Amino acid sequence: MKRLSIVVLFSLAVLSAAPACAGDGPPVKVPLDIDVYDQPGGEGKPRSGFVKGGSTVNFVQENDHWCEVYGKAVPGERGWIWCGKGDDGKNYKLTFLKAEPPAAPVKSDCKEIGPNEEASGGSSDPKKKYECEDLGNGNRQCCWVTYP
Repeated sequence: MKRLSIVVLFSLAVLSAAPACAGDGPPVKVPLDIDVYDQPGGEGKPRSGFVKGGSTVNFVQENDHWCEVYGKAVPGERGWIWCGKGDDGKNYKLTFLKAEPPAAPVKSDCKEIGPNEEASGGSSDPKKKYECEDLGNGNRQCCWVTYP
């Protein structure tokens, strides 16, 4: 029974220490080259290697200007970096990257169609459709719409 308890405890410790999966934390840009530590506060020696300025990593949490990050650009793939104003006067603050909004559909070759006129069009491109919208009084505006 003792052996089973030890295995279960060891398994739980390994699971709780497992790094987050890619995509779990929001992406951030690291502004300058910065050392990586095993814990916040800069305790102990920095790891060999560093996160290169301009790298994109994923943010986990912040603790008194120390940020836990992970990703391939981080030596050991997960660690703590300084993310405030440095003793050297430089700003190491991380920049959160915004997701790009989806591109809007593009309308082209628009024509106003009267109440007694037919509107038709077809395309072999599934991203391009001929669509009409009601303008009132029986009139419609019909355009080719290309979707991203």
